[in-house]
Amino acid sequence: MDWAVSRIHLFTPSDITDPDSMKESTELALFYCLGKLWHPSTGERELAAIREHLCQWLSDRLLIQWLAKCPSHYSPSAIAYLALRATGQRIAAFEDLLRRLRSAGFPQCLELTPYRVLELQYVLWKSGLAKRKPALGPHFRASSLALARNPIYLNESEVYSITHTVIYLTDFAGPCNLPPPIRQRALDMVRPLLVHFRRAGNWDITGEL
Repeated sequence: MDWAVSRIHLFTPSDITDPDSMKESTELALFYCLGKLWHPSTGERELAAIREHLCQWLSDRLLIQWLAKCPSHYSPSAIAYLALRATGQRIAAFEDLLRRLRSAGFPQCLELTPYRVLELQYVLWKSGLAKRKPALGPHFRASSLALARNPIYLNESEVYSITHTVIYLTDFAGPCNLPPPIRQRALDMVRPLLVHFRRAGNWDITGEL
């Protein structure tokens, strides 16, 4: 938390109309959500600084107007807000935006890869917009983790799919209640990939693995 707060400027999107520039800020929101929900008495000062930073950029009128005009980019800015919302925080303008997007059929009408569907269902549930924990099985069965047979053939996008699938199926490394065959499949995929990407020096994927 100290590291994140001391470098908070690195998590500011360079262009709030460019989804590719929001990766770091979205991950910061997920980090804040997990810190707030799992360890609410730890790092209160740091968590408050992160919350203030997130609220500032998620309240930007240009961001909200852009998302209203381009709802196909529901992810990642909305996912960052939903992670913040899971902690009880509300931004009135973003709440109004979510209501308007839901009346237009978003995010349900988005065409997403299976692990992005898992991600979206997870944050909708955590944020309270979905009233019950979603059934993730059908989306898991369409994912790279379920279908791949040998990790040597996977590209980086498919490796990210595997790490994110594991993250959402286990509630971010919470109690692992996966069926034993799925748990073993995840281990069989993650272990050799971890060795490879550590040797390759790809620290982003290594961290997720």
